[in-house]
Amino acid sequence: QLFSVANPPTVDSWLGQGVGQLLTSRVQGLMAAFGLFAALPLVVVLAPFVVFGAWVHRRDSAFAPFFIYAAVLFTANGVLFPALVTHGTFTHSAVALLPHTFLLVSAGVCAAVRWVAVRRPTWDVQRATVAFGYGAVIVALVGATQQTMATVGQWSAARNMEVQLAGSLSAMPATDRVMSINPGAYYYLTGHPGLVTPTDDLATIESVARRYDVRWLVLEGTDIVPALVPVLQGEVQPDWLSAPVAVVPVEAGAVYAVCLTPDDARCAR
Repeated sequence: QLFSVANPPTVDSWLGQGVGQLLTSRVQGLMAAFGLFAALPLVVVLAPFVVFGAWVHRRDSAFAPFFIYAAVLFTANGVLFPALVTHGTFTHSAVALLPHTFLLVSAGVCAAVRWVAVRRPTWDVQRATVAFGYGAVIVALVGATQQTMATVGQWSAARNMEVQLAGSLSAMPATDRVMSINPGAYYYLTGHPGLVTPTDDLATIESVARRYDVRWLVLEGTDIVPALVPVLQGEVQPDWLSAPVAVVPVEAGAVYAVCLTPDDARCAR
């Protein structure tokens, strides 16, 4: 509903989900928030040490702002806005937690080593602390490097497809409006004004195209609303769309002319 034109969210529709679905979505949102935080900066392996460190410093006033912000952030995102947790809202806000989080990793490593040393008298606490401390740093660096490379790769692939698709629009009149999943990118690349494809059925998407006099539709296989998947796959061709005028086969992207009048020759069958 967040990206829908025909089905906007209302209090009644939200309550109409029923208690079971409401509670389930809150739990899923909260678990997704904890999962993202454990997986991204902490590479899962370091997450237990944050817990240890937080317990050790639970009464430390220097960490009070961190604990308050973390509690508010996880509660607000997981309980109030669970649908947005996996859309970047949580991760963008969670960046503020990282400095104190990695301090707690260090404190957790020290606490864990001391806890084990009590049960293994042969351990040299100082040497073990240094060894595991360096190990935590290496894990964090390796995880950050891998995630950075993966993110840059995804961005590069998306930009490569957008550049190729935008090339077919460069010769079109500057006033032609483009509907796409990322109108900002195509405005940047071509100067064409645009709007986002709504998450609705084909009839609604057509009505939006008519309302805003859209001339071109750009589809990207990696990010596409469900109703337009059969169009990109060639299984459905509405009479208000032409055959693809440009195709990027590897990444599965295409550009279509939007024909809103019967005499538009671009959609001639």
